[in-house]
Amino acid sequence: MNRVSRDGAGSPRGRMGRSDNIPTIRDDIRAGFGDIPRRGNDISVRCHYLLAMCNDISTRCHEILVICDDIRARRSDISARCHEIRANRRYLSISPPGNA
Repeated sequence: MNRVSRDGAGSPRGRMGRSDNIPTIRDDIRAGFGDIPRRGNDISVRCHYLLAMCNDISTRCHEILVICDDIRARRSDISARCHEIRANRRYLSISPPGNA
């Protein structure tokens, strides 16, 4: 039986409900190395592909952690600036007229 995917990606099952065109990690690996072999006796080839996929996942996780650290640093900078603004407002509200 010939089934056609709903998302047009060529997969009979589609992309698990994904409606965007963002490539998955597996798509990236396939683009670089081709599909993971599923048949044959060459287990070392299959292990090579799976190891490449694990390395790619590890690299992406590291990139995400770097982005999270950057977001935390920016949030800290914004918080410090807000405290500075609040302190200036308090100073201006309690200072005698003509000293501001």
